Amino acid sequence: MTSNRLRINPNYITALFLNLTSFYKHFSMKTLKKSNETVIPKTFIIEDLIGQKTTRKHSLKHRPEVWYNKTIMATIYDIAKKCELSVSTVSKALNNDPHITDKTKAIVWEKARELSYVPNQAARSLSIGHSTLIGIIFTFRNDQSRFQNPFLLNLIELYKTKMAKRNYDVVFLSHKRGNQSTSYLEVCRRLDIHAVLVLGDIDSGKINELISNGIHVIAFEAEGPGIITITSDNEKITHELTCRLLSLGHRKLAFIEGNRGASAIDRREGFESAVASVPGAKGEILHVLNYDSASALLAAKKCLRNGITAILFPDDITAIVTINGLTNNGVQVPKEISITGFDGTDLGQTLIPQLTTVQQDIETISSRLAEETVESLKSSAVNSAVISVPSRIISGRSISRPCSNK
Repeated sequence: MTSNRLRINPNYITALFLNLTSFYKHFSMKTLKKSNETVIPKTFIIEDLIGQKTTRKHSLKHRPEVWYNKTIMATIYDIAKKCELSVSTVSKALNNDPHITDKTKAIVWEKARELSYVPNQAARSLSIGHSTLIGIIFTFRNDQSRFQNPFLLNLIELYKTKMAKRNYDVVFLSHKRGNQSTSYLEVCRRLDIHAVLVLGDIDSGKINELISNGIHVIAFEAEGPGIITITSDNEKITHELTCRLLSLGHRKLAFIEGNRGASAIDRREGFESAVASVPGAKGEILHVLNYDSASALLAAKKCLRNGITAILFPDDITAIVTINGLTNNGVQVPKEISITGFDGTDLGQTLIPQLTTVQQDIETISSRLAEETVESLKSSAVNSAVISVPSRIISGRSISRPCSNK
C-alpha cells in the first residue's frame, strides 16, 4: 500500500533556506548602507536544515559593523591597528606584562576603552593553559556570619582587587539553581573554574569532591587534606592576649568559642594553655555563635553572676554589641568586667571605651591567598599547606584590673 504523504527532497529545503537567507542578507545590507552603518563580520556561517554548515566569505570593503542589529565586539586586532602596534605587544600590554612600558600600556588601554573592548575569556584561558575565573565558596553553618563580618567582607574585596591585578576574575558560587540543588563540582565544570577560595567551615563531602576531581582549594582558616590554608597565628596570639589579662590580676576568665572550626580550636587551645600556666586561674569555655548578640549578652550576664571578671570574644562585632548591651543594663566596662575582641576592625577603635582586640594582618592574608591561588594553577597536583600570618594586639580601654585588685 502506497503512502499518500508528500515527500520532499531535503536538498530542495536546503536550497530554499539558503536562497531566503541570501535575500534577507542582501535586503539587510541595503538598509544598513542607507543608514551609513559600516561593518559585518568577515565570515557568515549559515547552518542549513540538515545540520550542515555553509561558509561564505565577503570582502572587507563591504563589512558593515552591524548586521541583524548585532554589534561586533572589538578585538585586539582592532586595537593593534589603531595603535599601530603588533598584536603581540597589545596582548602583553592588556595582560600587564612587565616587559611593556607604562607609556605603551596607557596608549593601548586608552584605545581599548575607546573601542569598548572586552577581553575574550575563552581566548585568555587558551593562551595561558587554564581558566582565569576563580570561584569563592561560602560554607558557614550560620548563614548570617558571612554578611555581618566586616573583616571578612574587607578580605574578599582585597582578594578580588589583588586577583584582578593578576588578570583573574572572581565569582561567587552557589550550589543551588532555582529550587534545585547541585554540587560545587558541577558549577565549577560548567564555568570552567579550576581553583576556588573557601571561606567558612569545611564541608568535607562537598570540598573533598572538588579536591578529588583536581580543583585547587585555597582557604582562609579552614584546614584539611588537599587544602592550602592561610590563617592568622590564632593559638599564639590568643595565648598572648589571655596572658595579658592574667597579668592584670584576672583569675576567672571566660572564652567565647564562636563558630566551631580550625581557628576556634586553635584559639581555645591558646586560651587554655595560658590559664593553665598560672596557678589558681580558672577558665570557662562558652559557645555562642558569632554575631548572635542576644545570646552573647545573656552569656556575659551569666559570667557576671558567676564571678568571671574577663571575657574573650571571637570577633569585634559581638564584643561591641555586648559592651553596649551591658552598658544599657548599668554594667560598667571595664570597671566591672573586662572584654576583648578579635579581628581589629576600625569600628572597635571608635568605641567608647576603645576595644582591646587582636588585629589580623588583612593585607598580608589577602596577598598570600592571591599568591597561592595563582601558584596552584601552575601545577595539576593538588597540594596541602598551612601558612600562618602573625597578628598583633591592639591595646584599648575595654580591659583593666579586676575590681577586687583595684
